[in-house]
Amino acid sequence: MSSKSSIMLTSDNEHWYEDCNEPLDERKNAITLEFDKKNIRVDANDEDDLIITITNSKSEIYKAIEKLKGLL
Repeated sequence: MSSKSSIMLTSDNEHWYEDCNEPLDERKNAITLEFDKKNIRVDANDEDDLIITITNSKSEIYKAIEKLKGLL
């Protein structure tokens, strides 16, 4: 049985999920964001920050985040 509860899964196998094997506190679990490298660029990965830019405006992940932007 999987410990992952999908939030989003794209055809590029980009997977955002909550993992109950990584509890953070009483009611919350860790959330993992997995990207396909063809759709992103890593701008910084140092001791303080990980900065990722979505560069493929035709990708499902870009379109999904555009929709989320409209909901906030």
